Amino acid sequence: MRYLPAVVTALAAVVLVVAPLAANQQQFTLVPGDTLTVDCSTTLTGTVGASQASLACEAAATAVPTATSVPATPTALPATPTSVPANVGRCGESNDVWHPPVIGSCFAQHEHGDAPPAWVATSGHPAMFTHDGNTPNENVLKHTSFKGYATRFNNQDVYVVMHLDTNPSGHSSRFHSVQVWIKDTSGAISHFDQWLEFGDGNNTGPTVRRFGCEDTDSPRPVFAVNARACNTPLRFENWYARPAGFNGNAPWMVDFGFNTAANYWAGGDPAVPATWDATGGGSENDNRRVEMAWYANRSGQRGSFYATQFGEVVTGPSDPKCSQSRTLGAKTYANLCIHQTIQPTMQTIQFPGNAYQKVYPSQGVINPN
Repeated sequence: MRYLPAVVTALAAVVLVVAPLAANQQQFTLVPGDTLTVDCSTTLTGTVGASQASLACEAAATAVPTATSVPATPTALPATPTSVPANVGRCGESNDVWHPPVIGSCFAQHEHGDAPPAWVATSGHPAMFTHDGNTPNENVLKHTSFKGYATRFNNQDVYVVMHLDTNPSGHSSRFHSVQVWIKDTSGAISHFDQWLEFGDGNNTGPTVRRFGCEDTDSPRPVFAVNARACNTPLRFENWYARPAGFNGNAPWMVDFGFNTAANYWAGGDPAVPATWDATGGGSENDNRRVEMAWYANRSGQRGSFYATQFGEVVTGPSDPKCSQSRTLGAKTYANLCIHQTIQPTMQTIQFPGNAYQKVYPSQGVINPN
């Protein structure tokens, strides 16, 4: 609460202009002996003259910097709403499809990279975060980690949706899903829905190497991550999948490597986000690079077919393998028989010219993103 100085209240015919929270103007005229008390919830500023005082109640600061394409004052919603279905986000958006980081005047608190191009919808395989190739509970527990990349490689339009959760939970998962759409120069569209392999042999988890403490040049597959205990500057986190699919036995699959600005140091309980150690760099996984390769001469597999997430081609969704499972270490995975399409006109994508990097909008984004 602020009070006018005594010199003002004793003056005759004092005119006082104040700017209350409603951001309008009010005028008051005082006569000798009158007093006036002004309340302001932020900071009261202004000038006091011989016969007039002008005061202003400063506007409240917004929590998120104003951007030209983002409202300055977002709608304040609870972080964990209880009045909406599980497949609806905090801003009322569907958790099953791409959405921007800002919806109307509400910040979703995460972003999904590039939006799917219009041609993806014509492929017969819409860009969905719940899809046939999800890893267990992928979109239920880790929706914020789906990242889209729209680019061109070898004169072909490419759209990729990768599940990129760069945190202790993601570092503990051996498999991550990826969806790929490729429109070649003939206009035909190929579609891949597969898992990426970051582990080796019969190990339960992935291969993880820490910069400065371990050899991070290990052959694929590997996660190369930052660790506070290793006393090295923050670097891009590296996710390098095994070439040519599961154990090298599926050469028709797409190979990937991903690099991203680190938002967590390695460590913490993967199941308890409160124990995760944020890097504090403010990047929030916003700077990301994808490297992709597919070789036309490595496999004769073409057309429309079904395959498991591990790259094993099957006769269709009723194939006996579709009701079987695979056990690796301490985990068992049910086989997913997924529809794939490789057009005969699809062309090789390889180095050079097979990488794409972009800094994505991060208005209102918080970790984990």
